Amino acid sequence: MNLISNNCMGARFYKNGGIKYNNPFMWMTISFDDFLLLFKNYDEIDFNKKTFSLEKYRKRPDTSVLCKVENKLNLHYIHFIQDDNYKVPTKRMKSADDVSILTNDAIGYCKEKYETRLSRMTEKPIFLYSFNYSYITDEEYVREMDLLISNAKKYSIILLLHDKEFIRKKIQEIKNKNVKCIVIPNDIISLDGALIIKKLENEITNSISECNNGKQ
Repeated sequence: MNLISNNCMGARFYKNGGIKYNNPFMWMTISFDDFLLLFKNYDEIDFNKKTFSLEKYRKRPDTSVLCKVENKLNLHYIHFIQDDNYKVPTKRMKSADDVSILTNDAIGYCKEKYETRLSRMTEKPIFLYSFNYSYITDEEYVREMDLLISNAKKYSIILLLHDKEFIRKKIQEIKNKNVKCIVIPNDIISLDGALIIKKLENEITNSISECNNGKQ
């Protein structure tokens, strides 16, 4: 399995299943536009061409690591935190959904994890796009769904979606066999990512199996 997600949901699925991390897209987040670029151009991207730097990601208080692949794909490793007080990488757990590594060499730590996991990335990818952290209008939601669906040509994608009437209607219109949709009930999507994965583990596992077998 080579599951590539737009946020930490992918890594949480690996962790919950006790699966070794086999791609560098673990514990990071990525914008929709960059995810689409990755989804459309996976085979053409040289993942060895990367640079690392520190950043303040949006309104988060910590300094974390940004990895730029081919100087165009931005991977935000928001759980790898630069903190000069920690010579040895140390886990900080604020909640089940907010577990970070504190280290005085966050770039070096991230680089080592990236390269180790990239060396294991040998299987055909299945993409996972979760809308659980999305704060967008209904129009933007449909636009992003349309772009992901229309570009699911070579590789399969699993969409984790809100339970809304317009989304269920949109799902009924999908004819692309490479797209699998999972609607997340409203009482679950409000939970943190770690709990969502626990609730959806069987559904995601079944969706991965269907993608591997070429089923809708």
